[in-house]
Amino acid sequence: MCFKHQEYIDKLSTQCPPQDYEPKEMVAFRFVFEPNDERSINNFKPVLIITPQRNLKPETEATRCQGYALSLFDTRENAEKRYLKLTKKRKKLRDSLGTHIAAGAIDKTDGIVSKIDDNGHLSLHEFATADLAAKFVITYCLFIVRYKNMEQLIGFKLSKFPLTLRSIVNLEYFDGPLLSLFENEYGDSYLYSWCDVDNLYNRWLVFRVAPLTLKLYIEGQVSLHELIVNPVDGFLYSLDIDNDLQVKNTYLILPENLPPIYLPETDSYYELSDLNRETAEQDRLLIFQKISGESQVSKV
Repeated sequence: MCFKHQEYIDKLSTQCPPQDYEPKEMVAFRFVFEPNDERSINNFKPVLIITPQRNLKPETEATRCQGYALSLFDTRENAEKRYLKLTKKRKKLRDSLGTHIAAGAIDKTDGIVSKIDDNGHLSLHEFATADLAAKFVITYCLFIVRYKNMEQLIGFKLSKFPLTLRSIVNLEYFDGPLLSLFENEYGDSYLYSWCDVDNLYNRWLVFRVAPLTLKLYIEGQVSLHELIVNPVDGFLYSLDIDNDLQVKNTYLILPENLPPIYLPETDSYYELSDLNRETAEQDRLLIFQKISGESQVSKV
């Protein structure tokens, strides 16, 4: 049986879909936009088919495979819980995720799915003949206000991003990275936190974080809100990154000048369940190495 986007899947050297995916009959739930919203054209498209892609580095084979699957949930309650958790940290993610929840019955003719994770999330690789749009109907409204443009920034526009940073691990992931850990040539840690999007760019806040503060954040003792409003250098960078992973606009911003909508809620604490399910085991090891003081620079 052929899958949707088979032409892309065929280019992967890894097994895609993974061996543990299997047919399943169930009622599933998905974030969508209303039919009269122009963004609804993407309601049943996987993330790697939608642009601009929310990414910071070339995808691995495993995450590329995952990127051609659709995100679903096993209950409406789990979908709503995940939506509220994601948007508590990043309010403008609502413009990417959707404004409503749709429900529909899937069966063995639609494709094969992953195991359901602790958040009630599963991934569906659709068969080429599947038509989920005909099966799903909107059952619940999540959010009705729309943010039409990226927020205006108050800061110093730079000619280029002045740092050379190396990706270590995605700390938070849902249909693409949301919070990623990088480091410089000296092993200093920097976080990339997603905050905004338009038709061309994804916007990220980038800031240095002290080793102890990073450890406390991973352990759930310090919130993302605290990290953003108290950056160790006293300022943050804002980067607009296009679909080719090129930085197009760079600003240096004081935390007090950030648009209020970019600030997470004060109780925006980290949980390891925010990791990408497909790479969680490896990601946990990388996180442990970093917070225990083992810099990745020595391994380059």
